[in-house]
This record gives sequence, structure tokens and C-alpha cells, in this order.
Amino acid sequence: MTSLFAQLGIKNSNEEIEIFIVSNPGI
Repeated sequence: MTSLFAQLGIKNSNEEIEIFIVSNPGI
């Protein structure tokens, strides 16, 4: 599932995906 969000992060912004992962450590 992390890879899926990673792909979305690459499309939008790596900074956004990093913050998202930090905000949701449960992933």
C-alpha cells in the first residue's frame, strides 16, 4: 500500500507524500 501512495506522491510532490506517511504511521 505504501508503494501506491509513493506513486501518487511522485505525481504530486515527494514532500506531500512524506508528510502523509509521517501523519499516518499505521500504513
